[in-house]
Amino acid sequence: MAIGQLFDYKQLMQKARKGISRLALLLPERPARDMEDLLTSLKIGIIWKSGRTFSDNCQGEFVP
Repeated sequence: MAIGQLFDYKQLMQKARKGISRLALLLPERPARDMEDLLTSLKIGIIWKSGRTFSDNCQGEFVP
């Protein structure tokens, strides 16, 4: 459901002629490897809770 929603937002932003730098999902924990592979193949970043901070699969693009 979240993947569809992200692509819907992307389409709406393109229609409004607004740029989108990157799509990402915020999750409570790192997803299973097959889901991470799927999201990566769709160029969707992943951000997840890691202790008291957050991590991402985009070399820190979304978290410090």
